[in-house]
Amino acid sequence: MKQQFNRVNLGHLDPLILDLIPLVFRKKFLMIEQYTKLRNRINLKPRYLRIFEFKHGIDDEPHPLKESGKMFGISPERVRQIIVRVHQSFCC
Repeated sequence: MKQQFNRVNLGHLDPLILDLIPLVFRKKFLMIEQYTKLRNRINLKPRYLRIFEFKHGIDDEPHPLKESGKMFGISPERVRQIIVRVHQSFCC
C-alpha cells in the first residue's frame, strides 16, 4: 500500500494534530508544499526540477538516490547535489 504523505496540506490541520505528526514528516510536508507554490519561479534547468520531483515523490512515491540516479543516467552523488541545489533555490 502506497503512503501518500506528500498530498497532505498542513495549513488546514489543527495545531494539536500537528504536534502528533513526527517532526521529520512535518518538515517534508512543508518542504513539498513550499516547492509546489514556488516551482514556476525557480530559475533552474527543468531537468533538475524533474529529478527533485522524482526523488521526493511529488506526484508519486519517493525514490532512493540510487534509483533516481539510474532513472536519469547520473550517479547517486550527482542526484544528491541537484537536490541540494533545488532545495536552496526555493528555501533560502
